[in-house]
Amino acid sequence: MLEGGKRHSFAPKNSRPSLAELRGDIEGWRHLLGTDLRGLREMDAASPRARHVPLPGLDGEYLTRNRLIPNGFRAIGALVPGGLSLVWGAVVPAFDRTDIEGWPIDHAALQPSLERVAERIGISGSKDDDMATTQGVDIPLQPALPLSACAKSLLRGYDASGRREDFTLGRARNAVLTCDKDGRRACDLGKGCMWGCPRDAVYSSRSDLDRMLVQHDNVRLVDEVVVESLAPRAAGGWEVFGSTSDGGMATFGAVHIVLAAGVLPSTRLALAATSRIDEDRRLLSTPAFVFALVLPRRLGRALETTGFGMAQLAFRLRLSPTPGDEAFGILYDADSFPAADLVERMPFSRRGALDVLGVGLPALMVGLVYLPGGYSRNRARLDPSGTLVIEGGVGDGHAATVRGVARRLARHFRACGGWMVPGSVGFLPPGAEVHYAGTWPMGESTTEDGEICEAPGLFIADGSVIPSLPAKHHTFSMMANADRIGRNLASKLRRDRANR
Repeated sequence: MLEGGKRHSFAPKNSRPSLAELRGDIEGWRHLLGTDLRGLREMDAASPRARHVPLPGLDGEYLTRNRLIPNGFRAIGALVPGGLSLVWGAVVPAFDRTDIEGWPIDHAALQPSLERVAERIGISGSKDDDMATTQGVDIPLQPALPLSACAKSLLRGYDASGRREDFTLGRARNAVLTCDKDGRRACDLGKGCMWGCPRDAVYSSRSDLDRMLVQHDNVRLVDEVVVESLAPRAAGGWEVFGSTSDGGMATFGAVHIVLAAGVLPSTRLALAATSRIDEDRRLLSTPAFVFALVLPRRLGRALETTGFGMAQLAFRLRLSPTPGDEAFGILYDADSFPAADLVERMPFSRRGALDVLGVGLPALMVGLVYLPGGYSRNRARLDPSGTLVIEGGVGDGHAATVRGVARRLARHFRACGGWMVPGSVGFLPPGAEVHYAGTWPMGESTTEDGEICEAPGLFIADGSVIPSLPAKHHTFSMMANADRIGRNLASKLRRDRANR
């Protein structure tokens, strides 16, 4: 395994104070914002977790070393083992049969891997509410995280208002432990999730790296090597050329290569390896927007001092009669976010926003809504210098589409007892949601097992091979597809060895 970052370069504090413990601590700002005030940087584009949990290479180094040039597109990544899984939101709905319609595999081929991955990473959630089917059936789950007062109130209003065919609300599913597992400790409801989890309750792929992969005698991890290029060998197999953090070069050889560097770096490497210069490639993402929701019955209540600090509820909204044409969204308690983020996005002056928050924070939720990948218009191409140029875009009439979706959601939430704050809808720039896919789709550019059709032995196992992108978060299903590809490759190698 080649890893661009340094294995032990990211070490979260062993003990992070909860938000309750920080109350009244005049030095608490150092924990919340960082001594370099990184928590106030790029607030219009970067997620709070990406700013508040410092990751090596999350800045321009990731783009430079991977030779990526985004134009009108927010390309996000990190040079550290575990990558963005160290700061992700851990929302893990599963793709269903409709979501993978048109793929070269059926859902029965993916389901065993969904179950294996869920068992390995630990997912908490419910199988009994209206969102259960949308988020995946037959998935092993730990008990659901306790809901906040706001989430309970909204869900009670939803149950009392009667079901609607085009709108569904229920608990979010999260890759967060509610029971201890494999050395990771269950969530302690400290509400400081945006600033990192010292208990490893929130899954990150670094857990697998440290506790599983590197324990095997036949696994060798080489870190601080960013792969620059791949070249076929005359005798078969591939040469891998990489650059080290100190400016040196490293070369490796293998019969089979599996690219899982993230969609953008993997796309660049595969295009270069197959000499596809200036070929225009579709890049899927899920256009997203945010909004604020206030629950009047919660105004003036006391803030809760404990709880889970990420997604509480999930919802879906049918956009058209076309199967799969649905928006997917999640709701957070606003008091889980840094106050600066809320002030920055409220339609008031900063002084006015602080006054409103002083009264309204216990009644406020923040929503994040995603549209299917078909609503995106991103392109990627390899220029003659070997750099991947990414052009971001959305479909025609995108602003009108979002306004229409927001109006419909406002009506549904109003029936549940929540009022969308006027002027609170905000667009995320293309790519900012970090749901990327589709540049090397299975069944078209690669086989169903991710092998590039004209490059035998070169496989892709990340989101690049996902042919279509529903509005749901794709990480869980992408991991399951990678599990399926890896197991199929391992089985093939065992058969080939047995037949020699």
